[in-house]
Amino acid sequence: MKIKLSETIRELRRERKMTQEQLAQALGVTTGAVSKWESGLSNPDLSLLPELAALFDTSVDALLGYEWQEQSEKQAAEKIRRLNLEKRFRESEKIIPAVLQKFPNSFRVVFECGRCLGNMALEEENDRQAGEAAALLERACGLIGQNRDESVSRESIQSEIALLYFMQERKEEAVAILRKNNVSQVYSARIASFLVGMDRFGEAAEHASDSLVNAMRDLFMDVTSLIPYLQQKGERQEALALSAWMQQLLLGLCRDDGSYPRRLYAVLLTLDALILAGERPRNGDAIRGKLRAARAAFAQFARNPQFSNASVRFYRGKEHSFYDDVGGSDSVKRILGRDDDPEERDCLLKIWREVCEDEDDPG
Repeated sequence: MKIKLSETIRELRRERKMTQEQLAQALGVTTGAVSKWESGLSNPDLSLLPELAALFDTSVDALLGYEWQEQSEKQAAEKIRRLNLEKRFRESEKIIPAVLQKFPNSFRVVFECGRCLGNMALEEENDRQAGEAAALLERACGLIGQNRDESVSRESIQSEIALLYFMQERKEEAVAILRKNNVSQVYSARIASFLVGMDRFGEAAEHASDSLVNAMRDLFMDVTSLIPYLQQKGERQEALALSAWMQQLLLGLCRDDGSYPRRLYAVLLTLDALILAGERPRNGDAIRGKLRAARAAFAQFARNPQFSNASVRFYRGKEHSFYDDVGGSDSVKRILGRDDDPEERDCLLKIWREVCEDEDDPG
């Protein structure tokens, strides 16, 4: 085992965004001492190693043999992750105790073991395993400083703990955890589901309504982000199909002509025209049809515009307002003007002017 104490101290300090001075203060030593450790000119006293390990949420073994430990720890965590993914729970149950004994202070190992035991408990409805899994995930929260996976956060781990608590009939605790971590209403759907299980339907409806509106908004952003990619790849029919799917969803969420989802529906019709403008040969009639429909939809919305989320069908929560950068009555022209291809842009704007003139002509 290759000892790399100086490199390890430097790497762990930088990972935690600590200065040498801050590390020195935490350990009660001089900044010069820390500098010598990191340069390999001297080593910390043996009595300081446990304190260093605790400060960095790691083990003394990891400090002394970081390169070996890192690789071995990674392999262990990946083994548990793979068994969990493949639902080979019986195998994982046999090796988890030994893995935890070997790497008791490794975030990756503790987290993967907790998640694996949690999924096994949920599938098998095993309260004992649910309790063990929740305890491991709580431990992982204490080691979160080691985490390098951006998809995992303290809040996401807490949501898994809440699910295990709910299974154990610790329902109030489960809801409290989710409420505490419900940043930007990310857990509103799960809170609603828990509340339904507690027969608190009124509260559930408020949270479910918020989740419904957020899902509509997020889906719209997902679709409008995927469309340019599909266009770039030449998959225009896929882009149109995706847009059509979202359009039907939005229309189904309209209470009336002035409902906010209709405004988003009109945006998608305009984007359809942009997609069609990139086809060769270009179908002017198809483009014209999309722009007519977009103009009509924007006009419907403009007659009684409602920017409240209460304009969304099925919504039963508190009233809030939507905000966007779509613009006013000339929204279609603004969107068409974003086309990067001058020829396509000129074509689209020409057809748009013709649509406006045709529909404004009383004869």
